[in-house]
Amino acid sequence: MSVLDHRTVVITRSEENSDEIQRALEAFGASVLSVPTIRHAGVESSEALEKALREKSSYSHLVFTSPQAVHYFFYASSKRGAPASAWQTLRVAGVGPRTAAALEEAGIHPHWVSEGKGGKALARDLLEKERLGPGSRVLLPQSMIAGPELRDLLEAAGVAVDAVAVYDTLPERPEKLEPFFQALEEGRALDAILFTSPSTLRSFLELGGKRGDAALRQGIRIVSIGPTTSNAVRSEGLKVAAEAKSPSVEGLVEAVAEALSVAGS
Repeated sequence: MSVLDHRTVVITRSEENSDEIQRALEAFGASVLSVPTIRHAGVESSEALEKALREKSSYSHLVFTSPQAVHYFFYASSKRGAPASAWQTLRVAGVGPRTAAALEEAGIHPHWVSEGKGGKALARDLLEKERLGPGSRVLLPQSMIAGPELRDLLEAAGVAVDAVAVYDTLPERPEKLEPFFQALEEGRALDAILFTSPSTLRSFLELGGKRGDAALRQGIRIVSIGPTTSNAVRSEGLKVAAEAKSPSVEGLVEAVAEALSVAGS
């Protein structure tokens, strides 16, 4: 019998990214309540992207930290006459299996895939395993709200980095949280809630207001995808019940199981 049997897990990922983790949790017997708190939208106009396209032959590496960055970068690049194949001369790196799968889907086989968590671990991998340093130039497509840690650490090692915003991460519509509050009003036990980025947490609190904040302080176990998200949870005065050891679906399921095992002990 799985610790997830007959337990309800709330996931807050965007709608297009929730299916895989939902199926995995359900396979272990969990009931899943999906309440997407964020959505993504491509950046329509970007001088930085235009400059990167003009100078693409000067880059040594193209680095992606999310499937969304892969999708929106190659979409924007293709619209401007440079399909994914135009970037195959660069060494392409990605973080985690989902980003690697997005690259393969775009027709790009990544030279290297990191399983590191957070900007510090990723920078270390790039510097040690890809041997980036002075003379390297990295193009880093990312979200408009991406933190500066990765870029700052690479630049401190002498790497030239062009961080280009190719998509924005926005709060979902408030009504997306209604199933969550309805479940609480009906007295359903919500055992764990999974946050996979600081933005999913911030948007949950923004959309849910006082009701959302109160719900997170009343017994539901908070599960985080990694250190950056855990820090965001703690900065709100909330407790992390478990943190995934890897940002993969398997790592997330294991973290939810760990949180519920502690809750049931």
